[in-house]
Amino acid sequence: MKDKVTIKVCYNRIMINLMVGKDLIMSKIFTVTTNEEPVELIEKIRRRFSNDSNISFNGNEDNGAFSGRGIFGKYHIKDDLITITIEKKPFYIPWIIIEEEIKKFFS
Repeated sequence: MKDKVTIKVCYNRIMINLMVGKDLIMSKIFTVTTNEEPVELIEKIRRRFSNDSNISFNGNEDNGAFSGRGIFGKYHIKDDLITITIEKKPFYIPWIIIEEEIKKFFS
């Protein structure tokens, strides 16, 4: 694997070195329900992150993609349901944290 990270863990006086490949991170899909019109929601997201150079958001009221802080994903909107696919995330951030933050992103 090209991108590897070494993690040193000390447990009961035993030092363990773990080699973790960034490519091993699997994707995850989850949904968010919204009460807003898709056009208004997307404009709100654009305004919210327009001054944040660490976040990239490209899309429209149907679908798009976003990235920032090591997270890459895409979304699809149908009626009041937003389907979000996280394609890549930092291995050290738990999925529950990612999901909570992304849900805030789309609400």
